[in-house]
Amino acid sequence: MTPTPFLRAPRFWLITGSTSCWKCHQSTPVSAIVLDGYEEAADDDEWEPGEGRTVLSYITAIDAASLAAVQSAAPWIKYGRSETADTTYLANHCTHCGVLQGDWFLSEPGEVFFPTGRSELQDFKVRLLDQPLEIDAQGAWSGWHQWIPLK
Repeated sequence: MTPTPFLRAPRFWLITGSTSCWKCHQSTPVSAIVLDGYEEAADDDEWEPGEGRTVLSYITAIDAASLAAVQSAAPWIKYGRSETADTTYLANHCTHCGVLQGDWFLSEPGEVFFPTGRSELQDFKVRLLDQPLEIDAQGAWSGWHQWIPLK
């Protein structure tokens, strides 16, 4: 899907952890895109520097090269419709039963993308995708993002 980008970055990271599928209860990998140095679209066709590190969610559009890179590293990420969010977005899907694993639930406190302590990051795999990214998504900012060991 070709985006009208809201965010752009010279590179991005993919973090991968695991969660228990809400439907089949099997352990399944889940991934999220992290930006550390990016720009946000401004109202006047200009770009403004983004502040801080951010984890993206509710990705509604992404440039084709970045989508291919993400899906190569994390094939469980694909477009799906969330009835809870009432939208279609690029989301994690259970590798066992194929059910969408909603961004809202993965980023609640204590869940995989909102750890409450540094020890919860030990199982994260961090992968640099050293290529430009253009994306339409929501960004979240939290103190725990500084704990992510971006390489």
